[in-house]
Amino acid sequence: MSSTLPGVSQSAGDHVWRQMRVDVWPGAHAVRWSVFLRRNRGTDLIWARNLASGSTPPPVDGALETGAGVLRTVAAALLEVAEEMDRTGT
Repeated sequence: MSSTLPGVSQSAGDHVWRQMRVDVWPGAHAVRWSVFLRRNRGTDLIWARNLASGSTPPPVDGALETGAGVLRTVAAALLEVAEEMDRTGT
């Protein structure tokens, strides 16, 4: 039970927070990714929404051989998603 007294904070179990999570699955010929928005209360997940997902081929051969290459490939795809979300207001 949380307190409503001034100057008294909520317990950690009552704390509500949001999280945006990006999952990345690198493969030999493409990288798959998903973006989730989650709302949590304490350690409990209240809801989760898949905002976007896709599969992106590498811009050049060998780009997916390193972690840095995978991140650059996903970053470019996510930038396109962000720009589309700005255009549509989502």
